[in-house]
Formats: sequence, C-alpha cells, structure tokens
Amino acid sequence: MSDFETVLYKSSDSETWLSDPMGRIPNRAMYFGDGLFETMVYDGEQIRFWDYHCERLSSGLTLLGFEDFKIPATEITHLADFYGSGKPLRIRWTVYREGLGKYSPESNLVSQVLHFQSFHAAPKLKEIAGFSDSIFLVGNAFSSLKTISALPYVLANQEKVKKGLDELILMDNTGNISEGSTSNIFWMKDGRIFTPSLSTGCIDGVGRRVLIEKLAQMGFEVNEGEFGQTDLLNADLVWVSNVTGISMIHQIENQKFDPNLPDFLENIL
Repeated sequence: MSDFETVLYKSSDSETWLSDPMGRIPNRAMYFGDGLFETMVYDGEQIRFWDYHCERLSSGLTLLGFEDFKIPATEITHLADFYGSGKPLRIRWTVYREGLGKYSPESNLVSQVLHFQSFHAAPKLKEIAGFSDSIFLVGNAFSSLKTISALPYVLANQEKVKKGLDELILMDNTGNISEGSTSNIFWMKDGRIFTPSLSTGCIDGVGRRVLIEKLAQMGFEVNEGEFGQTDLLNADLVWVSNVTGISMIHQIENQKFDPNLPDFLENIL
C-alpha cells in the first residue's frame, strides 16, 4: 500500500472542513500545547473503538475547561469513509482551544485538525527494551490525558533511538513502572496479568481500556497497581499496546521473555 496523507482543519465558526488553516497560525496549540488529541484506526469500514475515543476526548475537554463541544461524529466517520475508500487509515484528531492570549485564554471554543495517513500496524515483536534513565513521569490530574504537549515522549523516543532499543520503558518519579514510550505496558506472571495504574502517570489509552475489559471477560485476573522493575523482570510474558496493535517484548535489559503472541491476545485489538 502506498503512503497517503492529508490534513483538514475546522474552526468553531465554520461548518466545513478545509485543507487550508486560513491564517489561524499562530494558535494556542503552537504556543501553549493547549489541547488534546486522539490517535484512531479506520479499518476500511469503521473507526475502531470510536465510542471510547469520544468518551475520552469529551471527558478530557471538560477537565481542561473547554466549552461544551458537540463531537462531529457523522462528519468524521464520513470523511474516513471518503479518504479511506475501503483501506485502513491512521487518523490523528487534534482539538485545541481557539484564540490566542497569553496563559489566560481568550476563548474556550474549539478548533480541530484531522490528519489522515496510511495505516501501519504495530510490529508483532519488539526485540530489545530498556528502562529510561532520563524521563520520569509524575501522576497528576492531567497525566492520563493525551495532551498535545508531549515533550516527555519526544525526549523518551530520542533516548530510545540513541540507545538502539526497540522500546523504552518509562518509570514514575517514585520508581514505579509507568508505560512504554508510545504505548501502555502489560505483563503476565503465573497466569495473572498486571499493568500500571493511572497513578503512575501513564496515558489512559483506549487500547489499554479495551485490553483490560476483554481480558477480564475472558476470566483473567487483571491487576492495576504500582509495580517496580523487579515485578516486571520476573514476568513470563511482556507486551506493549496501543490502538495500532500489540507488540511482544523479547528482552528487557538482560532478562528474556517468551516472544510468541499467546492465543488469548490474537485479534483482541
């Protein structure tokens, strides 16, 4: 599949998605990172887990003090159908506060950007992972949101590349496992499944929510909590996930794990 890409913009006073930002630069997204985003997968027929994305975005906008925002569900799904033409897409939906001002906003209305790209699934295996020694997350009222001020993850991925790793595992400021550099992290020990709680500063991922719900429905014991490096390194299986898929981890530091995707994770996302 050849790569495809297009970007559309829509302000609060427009009824149409446009391919030109119409002079709306600079803006609060650029100056202050004042907004949220969703990364979504269109599978050729529908946007997967659409309701979960809408719920997360809506609750996040409320927490950040945006005015009531009517999610343009029909518009976005129709645009995905049009640009996807039956092929999978990766969609980044960015929502940011209009106006400029300084730290005090001039408006709480919403502008939006839709970025459609060719979809590339997550790799089935990430061979080597390690722990970050420079980025430590802090849990707070906003840490679980997908804000557009993503500097910790930019720096984490720089560190990952510099170290020649396939995945970098982030800790919180008290030494608990938090998440991967672009994904949530899970592991299995003696048939029980573990994942860090949101208190560790990890993103409240849609893929994370789906996994927790479906694994519990399968009868697995899923434990959300605060866990250290030793807990993770003693695991039988380790994987990272986001809406683009699940990647098994073969090795963290000098500890190896079963790299094969277990049957219960097949087609779960």
